[in-house]
Formats: sequence, structure tokens, C-alpha cells
Amino acid sequence: MQKFIIFTDLDGTLLDHETYSFAGAEEALSLVKSKNIPLIVVTSKTSAEVLDVQERLGISYPFIVENGGAVFFPERFADFDCSDCEKQNNYFVKTVGIEREKILNFLEPLKFNLRIRSFVDFSDDELSKLMDMNIEEIQKSKKREFSEPFIFLENEDENFNLLQKKAQEDGFKILKGGRFYHLVGCLQDKGEAVKIVKDAYRLKKGGFDKSIGIGDSMNDLEMLKQVDIPVIVAKKNGTYENIQLPGLIKAGAAGPEGWNKVVLNYIL
Repeated sequence: MQKFIIFTDLDGTLLDHETYSFAGAEEALSLVKSKNIPLIVVTSKTSAEVLDVQERLGISYPFIVENGGAVFFPERFADFDCSDCEKQNNYFVKTVGIEREKILNFLEPLKFNLRIRSFVDFSDDELSKLMDMNIEEIQKSKKREFSEPFIFLENEDENFNLLQKKAQEDGFKILKGGRFYHLVGCLQDKGEAVKIVKDAYRLKKGGFDKSIGIGDSMNDLEMLKQVDIPVIVAKKNGTYENIQLPGLIKAGAAGPEGWNKVVLNYIL
């Protein structure tokens, strides 16, 4: 019997893009838990947000935050070689990205000319309406350590190209998410963080035979490159992100319903 490990994006993938519910994936989630298959969250969300999601899901595995900014290992991974990790509450944190302060210092002088508004410029109420989340959820979303989400107020295509050029020159890069762009360090991506988790499971947790990766957008590409079975779920309108990758599987449905369908297909 094959041993799987699953890496999953959240918003628009395991969680519905609008309601943030995973109800459509409950059948597969129940099976994953019954088979003790590691379910590794790989997301643009913060650690505070992911801890809430893990509590809702009833799981406690390593997780990857802020588009690969860091990997959080539960204390039971104490035998994992994490000499360069920082201890944060009950987790060992292995940093991949650049601290947010440096990102903000780079972005701030460019905001006026490039018509940029980032997370630090929004009030809690504004973000609550924009993201359809309550104030407590917004405050957790703002606890960023390795990234800064932002939008362009005008001339998006032109200003994106100008910012991208400047970011590359200064050691940063831009990722496009569902609602925001994300400014991160140039070496930071979901794929690098996934490799760290895979190595930990191979070395210390009995290994696995196949890795499954599930996403919905272009910023999941690096994660999907690192797994044996790359999967993309559909958008709400039934279309798919234009990702070109050998062996890529289209789930056949949107969000958690697509997640449910493809996971059941492989692990039943």
C-alpha cells in the first residue's frame, strides 16, 4: 500500500475562495485523517491564520506560510536537524524568506510613483470588506513576517513591469495571488519550502512513496514542480490557471469540490 504525503494551497483550493469553507472536501479529508496521511498546508497566509485552519481541520502537521517564507515544524519534530531554526511557541521555525521590515523599506519609497497600496496602508475595516473576513481574522492576516501583499491603484500592467524590474535589481520578486500581489525575497517560493518538508519526512518520519500537490494559481507552480502528482483545481467559473507542467492533472471541479474529487481518486 502506497504511503502519500499531500501538500495543499488553501484559498481557492482546499478552502472556497469566497466562503473560506472546506465543506466540499470533507469526505476526502476524513479519509486522509483515517489513513494518517500528512496534510501539509502551503499558503500565502500567516502562521496565526494557519494555526486557526489546522484547528478547524483537526490536524497538527508542519506547515508553510507566506508563499514559502518559512516552515513551521511542531515540537514532535525535535529529532529533525533544525539547528538553524528559531523556537516560536510550540514550533521550530525554519526561515526561507526575508524579514518583512526589509521588504517594507524597499517598497515604501516606490508607492507614490507606482500607485501602490500595501497591507500596512489599509485599515482593518477596509481589509475586512475587501477580503470578506471579520476583524479578528484580518488582524491575524496582518501579522506578516516574510511578505507584503499589495495592489496597484492605477496603470497596473505598466507599474507592475516597473516594480518587477526594480525588485529583481534589489533582491526581491513579485508573486500574484488571488486578491493581491505579494512582494517577497528573491529566493523565497513554495517549492523550496516543500523540499525542506519532504526531506524531513524522508529522514525522520518513515518516508513516503508519493507526494501530491494541489493548487489553483500561478503562485502554486513551484510547489507543483516538487511533487510526484501535481494537481490544479478549477476556478469558480470553471476555467483553470494557465500552468504548463508535465503530468499536471486537472481536478475536474473548483476549489474544495475539486480537491475532494482528486484526493479520493488517488488514496481510496
